[in-house]
Amino acid sequence: MVSAKLCDISEIRPHLYLSGFGCITEKKLTQLGITNAVDVTNIPNNPRYSGIEYLNARVDDDVISNIGQYFEKVAEFVEQTRKKVRIIGFSNLCIVTSNNKNR
Repeated sequence: MVSAKLCDISEIRPHLYLSGFGCITEKKLTQLGITNAVDVTNIPNNPRYSGIEYLNARVDDDVISNIGQYFEKVAEFVEQTRKKVRIIGFSNLCIVTSNNKNR
């Protein structure tokens, strides 16, 4: 059995979260006030939840993937989200954001 701690959405900076792909549920996103997500998995047809703005940056999970090509685009998305007082996070290289001001 997988530890609950391994399947969690972790706040790594104020308004910035990181998690594995399998950890994301609509309930967790709602509880955290998530409004934006960067999906950097290579999984086609991922679930999409209403009220979430997505940025896709498809990356294969291997040592030769050029993730650098997405840095500027993702950084801009994070910055624009931050300016809106939202929260952003990453899951298995997937980002989620929220406007929950109480966090």
